[in-house]
Amino acid sequence: LYRINLNTGAATLVGPLNGPVSIGALAYNIDNHTMYMVDNDNDILYQIDLTTGQAEAIGPTGPGNLIGLVYVTPTCGSACPLLT
Repeated sequence: LYRINLNTGAATLVGPLNGPVSIGALAYNIDNHTMYMVDNDNDILYQIDLTTGQAEAIGPTGPGNLIGLVYVTPTCGSACPLLT
């Protein structure tokens, strides 16, 4: 996992994921500052520790590859056109 400086574009290594190798999707929960990832080699959903980069398995996603994740905050109101 890398952190990108938005001003300079410089990448800083946070840490290795230690396991997942075929990342199919990432999503960030802005409400609790949690990142999620799907590994398509083993069809598992992971939670990523943003301070260490470590991936912790949450559970299986079922057969087939997921190619996208999204987190939609329930308080986004009119900024969330998919919910209206």
